[in-house]
Amino acid sequence: MNTIEKLDEDKYAVLYRTSCRCFSEDHTMDIEIEVDRYSKLSIPEMNLYFKVYGPCPYSWVGEHWFSRFWKRVKGAVQVFCKGEIHYQECFSFRGEPHISDFLKAIKEGLEHIKIQIEYPEDNNYGLRNE
Repeated sequence: MNTIEKLDEDKYAVLYRTSCRCFSEDHTMDIEIEVDRYSKLSIPEMNLYFKVYGPCPYSWVGEHWFSRFWKRVKGAVQVFCKGEIHYQECFSFRGEPHISDFLKAIKEGLEHIKIQIEYPEDNNYGLRNE
C-alpha cells in the first residue's frame, strides 16, 4: 500500500493515514479500525479523522480587504449568535491505486481485529493488561 501508511496497531485497533490528492501536509485522513472494547458486543468500528477548515481564504484572493474582513465577521457572528457553524470537507482519492489501497487497509484492519470479534470473551472491556 503505497498511498496509505500504517501508523500504529495494538490488540484492539489499527491506525492508518493517507493524504488527499492535493498532497498538502495539512490535508490528511486518519483511518482507525477497532473493536469497541468497552462493549460486551465486540462490534467492529471504523472512524475517519480529518481536519475541517473554515471558509477557504484562497477563494477570497483578489477581493478587497474589507470584503475579506466582513466575511470573517459574519462567520464569527454566526458562531456567537447561533452557537453552530456548518462545514463540509472533501477528501479526494485519486486513481485506482489510491482507492484500492484504501480498501486493502480496511480489509487488513478488519483481519487484525478479527480475533476480538470472534472471541469477545478474551476482551477485558477496557482493562488492558498488555
